Amino acid sequence: EELIIGRINLEMELLSVLWMILTALCWGGTNPFIKEGSSGVSGVKGGLWDRLKFLISRWKFILPLAVNQCGSLFFSLSLMSTSLSTASIVVNSLTFVFSALVGRYYVKEGHHESKGKNRVKVPQHDPVPSSWRLFLGTSLVVLGAAIKVTAASSLQGAL
Repeated sequence: EELIIGRINLEMELLSVLWMILTALCWGGTNPFIKEGSSGVSGVKGGLWDRLKFLISRWKFILPLAVNQCGSLFFSLSLMSTSLSTASIVVNSLTFVFSALVGRYYVKEGHHESKGKNRVKVPQHDPVPSSWRLFLGTSLVVLGAAIKVTAASSLQGAL
């Protein structure tokens, strides 16, 4: 009976890890695309309603936003077997990593430039950190999250 309970707990933990990774992918992976999709909204004349109509009419904004919102569902699912304090640190850390990676390669490759009057203006300097700085920063974020998860699980095991 203890073996069965242990196996169920392991499966729940693995499923929770999967939900947290999917959450971070949805949140972090869509940030550069939402930014691109919303470009030009500051130039819209009129009030809030006009800006909302502008955003709703752009599939480059709506599609990444919908994927981003799926991340909220995945985050709720991860909370079934993970504490909020652990899940929020892990998800936010991984969100930063995915956002940095997608932003790095999406922006670096020049895929973010739109055509037409709402074209994104790219600064002359490289706004994306160099590869070694990106690697170091993301490694430190992942290390911090791993320390938190390890500490939380060892404290939970001690209780």
